[in-house]
Amino acid sequence: MSAVLIKNGLVYDGTGVPPKKTDILVQRSRVARLGDFGRREAERVIDATGAIVVPGLIEVGFEAEASDELLSVEAGRYFLRRGVTTVLDGTDGSSLAPLIAPLRNANHDWFTLEEFWRTIEARRTAINLGVLVGYAELRRSFTEGRARDLDMREMGQLVAIIKKAFRAGALGIGLGDVEMPRFSEWEVLTLAEEASRAKRVLAAHLSGGEGTFGDALAKIIAAAKKSGASIELSHFEPRSQDSAAFKSALGAIEKQSARANINFDVFPAPLARIPFAALLPSWFPSDSREETLADLRALHAKDRLLAHFKKLPLADLRIASVPRHLKFLKGKRLGDLASNWGTRPERAILRLAAITGLECRFFEPRVDRDILEEAVLSARSMFTASFHEAEEDLKGLIASASCGGKLPLEQIVAKLTSVPAKKFGLTRRGSIAPDHFADLVILRDFRVQTVFVNGAPAFEDGVFAPQMVGAAVRAGE
Repeated sequence: MSAVLIKNGLVYDGTGVPPKKTDILVQRSRVARLGDFGRREAERVIDATGAIVVPGLIEVGFEAEASDELLSVEAGRYFLRRGVTTVLDGTDGSSLAPLIAPLRNANHDWFTLEEFWRTIEARRTAINLGVLVGYAELRRSFTEGRARDLDMREMGQLVAIIKKAFRAGALGIGLGDVEMPRFSEWEVLTLAEEASRAKRVLAAHLSGGEGTFGDALAKIIAAAKKSGASIELSHFEPRSQDSAAFKSALGAIEKQSARANINFDVFPAPLARIPFAALLPSWFPSDSREETLADLRALHAKDRLLAHFKKLPLADLRIASVPRHLKFLKGKRLGDLASNWGTRPERAILRLAAITGLECRFFEPRVDRDILEEAVLSARSMFTASFHEAEEDLKGLIASASCGGKLPLEQIVAKLTSVPAKKFGLTRRGSIAPDHFADLVILRDFRVQTVFVNGAPAFEDGVFAPQMVGAAVRAGE
């Protein structure tokens, strides 16, 4: 496309250094030069006086509500409106590719990552898209959702799928969270070694109470030290009821940082996202999705479950995610939903779990703010750029992330851009520099005004461009 010149903006280049006022010359998909240029340098000139310019944000904590949601126009616009230009799929253990069985509720024609990339190139996306192997989803295809160890043959088949995906440009392996505490040390170490050999990331979501949380973290740290793998702990959300576990985890991460390459992502506002399974009592069996749903309907367990849920502060929970056909429920307070249904919150949550097939998550305001601040300020943290419907713009997020002025804006920007780019090997994204892809965001009063994706305008003054300009993001590119 024609050259574009962004003039007089205060540029935060993403590397964590203080900003400086400079012009940015964009040619085709890349940043050509930075400096002081006359207006004749480009066919189009954007006056960014009074605005700040940052790299496009990189989303490392995306969780799909439906199997192919990420490919929709609606999802692309959701991210662009918030300054996100690149999304990494699969850190939660489920990805669009590679696949063994067709995704639920999806209409697609791919299984391998190579086939998926060809589909992306044909239909295009509004944002850049990178993929980690969704290991938890692949594993469930072998175990049919049951909690059991894999045998050597099954592990060999999964490793073969992972290696093929790595050759196609997968950025790493996403272990997921539901089965994490049940993985054997051998299985975790095998995956860590595969990630290390390919110089890719092993991502894991630590969940549960203090006991399972600590055991899972110890397993991951041991695998990182033995294999040399780069580890990413996703969704570090210090819930108040598990504050001791999160405090201990932070200490363990910092202690091992010199010997193990471990990072974690955190949403810097005081809001945690929890799956329905995390609200179940410890005595409730939950070996598979099908068994859990059956037990939820069983009369012998219903009274005990209702008594358990009645003790929890459910009314203030907000619905974070549901299957796409129920998206009208997103953002609603569980207490309000219960009133609409003419019932109590404890009964409403059981009904919601049933109609969503357990695919529901909630926002919980009970976050340990001291531990959250410690996590935000940690040198090992990066920020998830997904605002969980909590923030309509960057202003509130930046205010929370600053921790009362303790974290300067240039470091906040880095934790949203260059830090995840470096972690996942995105060598030409995440910072504003010559020959880097021109993923750029112009902010006025910390609100997104203009977004460029690969040098093309994708969002300007509230209007989305009709063309899809996103690209596949492969490892090593």
